[in-house]
Amino acid sequence: MIIGVGSIGKRHLQSLIKLNIKANFYLIDPIFISLKKNKIDKFLGIKLIQNNIKLFCYENINDFLQQDINLDLCIISTNSDNRFLILNKIISSTHIKNILLEKFLFNKLNDYKMALKISNSKSNSIFVNQWISQSKKLRKIFNKFKNYKLDFKVTGVEWGMASNIVHFIDMVRYFKINKLEAPKIIKKNLSSSIYPAKRKGFYEVYGDLLIKYGKHNLQVSCEQGKYNLRKKTNSINIEIKVRNLKNRLIKFNMKSGRIKGSEIINGKVRNFSQEIELMSELTGNVFKNLNKNKKIYLPNLKQSIKQHLVIYRLLSQHFKKVMKTKNGICPVT
Repeated sequence: MIIGVGSIGKRHLQSLIKLNIKANFYLIDPIFISLKKNKIDKFLGIKLIQNNIKLFCYENINDFLQQDINLDLCIISTNSDNRFLILNKIISSTHIKNILLEKFLFNKLNDYKMALKISNSKSNSIFVNQWISQSKKLRKIFNKFKNYKLDFKVTGVEWGMASNIVHFIDMVRYFKINKLEAPKIIKKNLSSSIYPAKRKGFYEVYGDLLIKYGKHNLQVSCEQGKYNLRKKTNSINIEIKVRNLKNRLIKFNMKSGRIKGSEIINGKVRNFSQEIELMSELTGNVFKNLNKNKKIYLPNLKQSIKQHLVIYRLLSQHFKKVMKTKNGICPVT
């Protein structure tokens, strides 16, 4: 089941359909109120639905829950402001083997508190789609640096820091972070410039942060460029450097499923340019591994909440200061 079939939800669906398995897909989105039946395939970006695939579309979650159907996987790809309400309703009303949540997780502190209670009993069945470490090709590069103290640097222009920073915090988690540890913000310098995100009612921020996570440091910088709401996210520059070793580092540019950069190991330089898995390829892989009880590299809900809470507290205070938001709301999606 996929709840929310906007741009991200559709990519999850497209990835799962490529598995060529016999399956029923239950799609829930208010768009189905106005979408004509013969236009559904085009809206979902599906050219051909094979006979082993059946789609069932619902306008809201209550219509689905009346069916009493057991699920192998539920993907909740809605906005952050209603995601916890949907999660809570789903787990209390039906049987689901595994749940995949989109980030930014939630926009209210109470949602995080309630979700933490849920995570204590379902830590091995609810995951968050912070996907970087799930990429096999990126892990192959990362593994050469896994046993060191590292300094990470993530920089770029208009790359959506508020909504995407948790991806890079979780990237650091891959390098042997204790499950009980949470990241800590050491320095912060956020700009008063705040602009609307692509989803109405949500916003993006700019600035610089220094974060300590375990034995590693993560420096993040998002510059303000010529802002265009319709423009796709710009490329992101990533550098991973072994602390105290000048001749061991990697740096690359990441954009639209391709990385290009170089690595230096023991003084030897290797340039590379290669495609990496898109999210539309990774969801199917996650589903297969979950069904076979194989390892996946996404953070579970509890791990992800530790990462999100640090950013939530920082941004909710910033929004309150700049935009006069109330009740600790963090309008990030």
